[in-house]
Amino acid sequence: YSIKVPAVVSIFQSQELEVKFSFGDDWHGYANTKENIALGWEPTKVEFELPEGFELVGTLQLPKTQPKAAAEIYTGNDIVFKQQFRFNPKFTSGYKTPDNQEFNIGVVLHYQVCNEERCLPPADEKIVMKVNVIRD
Repeated sequence: YSIKVPAVVSIFQSQELEVKFSFGDDWHGYANTKENIALGWEPTKVEFELPEGFELVGTLQLPKTQPKAAAEIYTGNDIVFKQQFRFNPKFTSGYKTPDNQEFNIGVVLHYQVCNEERCLPPADEKIVMKVNVIRD
């Protein structure tokens, strides 16, 4: 996987955070659907831990899935999850408006990769991405 987040974020302006998974040949991950969970598959999920002042804008944009028997899977090298976010000083204690202050955004990944013969153990990883908030 790889994660892209802008290094600099302007106050009130929406920015995009992107998580890209690349599944090798013959490997796949499972979509986060009720059907997959009921079948016992560990779904691929992306979650965010935002510091004070940050908010998600809209919903997580999910990649397209492909059917595999009764399941929905992700396969290929371009499986991209996208989420808009922004810094809003009204969500901070005392309406603090930072200028060139660094913040940590946590990106939590849950996934398991499988092929026709086996599944690797599920993985849960937290990656901390740094962004700087500036005033325009």
